[in-house]
Amino acid sequence: MAADNDPRGGSLTVNASGGARGAGGSAGRGSRGGSGGSGFPPGFSGQNGRNGCNGHAGADGAAGTIVVSVDNQAQPYLNTLQLINKSGGGATGPEPEIRIETNLTIRAFLVISIAIATAIALAPSAMGQKSRGAKSSTDSPIDPKQPAGRSAFRQIVQEQCVRNWQEHHNPAPCERVFLADPRSDASGYAVLAAPGGGAHYLLIPTRTTAGIESSELLDPDTPNYFAEAWNARGLLAAFVGHDVPRPSVGLAAGIAQSRAQDQFHIHIECLQQDVFQAMHASAENFTDVWSPITIAGSTFQARRIMADSLDAFNLFELLAALSPDARHHLGNYTLIVAGMQFRGGPGFVVLTGTGPSGEILLDSTCAVAGGGG
Repeated sequence: MAADNDPRGGSLTVNASGGARGAGGSAGRGSRGGSGGSGFPPGFSGQNGRNGCNGHAGADGAAGTIVVSVDNQAQPYLNTLQLINKSGGGATGPEPEIRIETNLTIRAFLVISIAIATAIALAPSAMGQKSRGAKSSTDSPIDPKQPAGRSAFRQIVQEQCVRNWQEHHNPAPCERVFLADPRSDASGYAVLAAPGGGAHYLLIPTRTTAGIESSELLDPDTPNYFAEAWNARGLLAAFVGHDVPRPSVGLAAGIAQSRAQDQFHIHIECLQQDVFQAMHASAENFTDVWSPITIAGSTFQARRIMADSLDAFNLFELLAALSPDARHHLGNYTLIVAGMQFRGGPGFVVLTGTGPSGEILLDSTCAVAGGGG
């Protein structure tokens, strides 16, 4: 754990990341063969012994679990708090949890408890999730009434971001707020930095919207959330240190059964490196018709969009048109969007399926674009 600076005057960083795995020991050299006997004719010398095998590298250190208790009077300083917990191999650890307390003094407003998350090694391996860590829809870290509750994102956006925007034209603690009607949150969205940090943001509707199964997402009058999430990708540059190329960016909305929040949200991150490679190896095979593709060991349906933006496309309607099952059970499906640069121009590939939730294809370190270093 590393902490520096007073949050009232600067920033504070908590780093509970695991260490990188150690290298295996070097192999021992084989012994030299013995000399042949001195009889006539002389005996043959023995063969040299074989070298030993190098030792296997150790396992990466597991990411830590971060639990922070904060006095309710210290909430204005939460935007100075940076929490980092990744395994030695770079996989994102459990979402940090921030608890707002009422019985802490201001002088002792920050209590940090870190325990090694040995359960990371036991994360489900089905459909490629083991190799990417137990990444699911993001838990809520900040909620004055219910810190770990499933309504946290909705409360942050509606009770903090929107209210601050309407009263002070300041979106904090969100990065952005847009309201179709400045006096109402019935139609709009906010962009919030994900609690785990890194190159990871969340687009969240300002109106109460449970998840991808919500019928209002098919309403043509609903804001085009995926288009706006794509338009917010420039925020990733703050973490990476430079603009992130179009083909490196990924968006994802998770399936209902995997989410920890009952407020719809779209993840804005980079693609995992192997996903990036697989997508671009198949770039010229994508068409305007849904067709199967295997990515990271799981099968998805994929289709191409030839356009610079998503403004003219309702991806939820595209998903509903996939099949009768998709239209009637949208909550069973995930949606992933990958930026592409085809030979014919800029575009996107949209992936969907009922297997793993799309977030596991994304990477908050943005290694594919030079981040995380």
